[in-house]
Amino acid sequence: MFLVSQVQSLNQAKKFIDNKVDCILVGYENFALRCTKTLNNSELKNLIQYRNDKKSNTKIFVLMNSFIFENQISDLENKLCELNELKVDKVYFQDYAIVQIIREKQLNLEVAYHSETMVTSYGQFDFFIENKINHLVLARELFMNEIKQMHDNKKSLSLEMQIQGYAFFMHSRWKMISNFEAYARISDKLSSKKQLWIREALRKYPNAIYEDEFGTHMFTGYILCAIKHIKELYEYGLDYVRIDSIMIDEKAHESITLIYQNIINDLRENKTVSEDKINKNYGKIEQLCLPIEIASGFFGGIKEIKHLIKEEKAETKQ
Repeated sequence: MFLVSQVQSLNQAKKFIDNKVDCILVGYENFALRCTKTLNNSELKNLIQYRNDKKSNTKIFVLMNSFIFENQISDLENKLCELNELKVDKVYFQDYAIVQIIREKQLNLEVAYHSETMVTSYGQFDFFIENKINHLVLARELFMNEIKQMHDNKKSLSLEMQIQGYAFFMHSRWKMISNFEAYARISDKLSSKKQLWIREALRKYPNAIYEDEFGTHMFTGYILCAIKHIKELYEYGLDYVRIDSIMIDEKAHESITLIYQNIINDLRENKTVSEDKINKNYGKIEQLCLPIEIASGFFGGIKEIKHLIKEEKAETKQ
């Protein structure tokens, strides 16, 4: 098992290299969705040189998970050629145009399919194996028994899951907040805010939502934290676990990343990771995430999927 942590800045990426984080995921300019900050070619080159100078084993993965339109193809080809020259370790993609260009131009780039919500069954695996896409990011909406089933049938694939951070579940190319502002004649510039909260009338917990140049993105209103299930996921043979950093405080993200890295290091070295240690670290993460609640989501079963919980009806006064 290897940890992947999504970085929020060039400086933070260098800190993670210094702290021997297994893998870092950096957004690449113009083609990365749902990341705090993207890096341009010069910054990414600087980061790779820093890693190489340190003789670090940290892998640098590049996020290019946007949907591609016809007018972007030329720029995308140039970006992929740049990444090939920089010798990045892997490209996370959602649109198959990226794989097509890599094949046509015979670029030496490994890829990971990162649709976030689409890979839900091992029945899909043969398609990816046939097309030589060997690293898949599984959907978050999987219970532990389903995750085990998928790992029992993964064949030659490497599988990854998000274990920490806000859990994404909806993206629209439409600028829905801006449209609502115009319709309702709201002058508060809600669309420019980095995080808003929206709650259905019957739900106890709200969802997080924001808008950017790529459209509208919605997440759970709680922060996913699967640290209580990390030992079991390790025993299943999960290849990668990922921490997403969007809308997370920078210092909190750094502390949480090191908590997970230390536990994974202990597991790999066959050291004892007691329930007491897990619970203490859960408490630390809980404090770092305040005032937002944390929960293990589908990893912990129905009771931990907080955005599905309905508001209790108020008792009728006599």
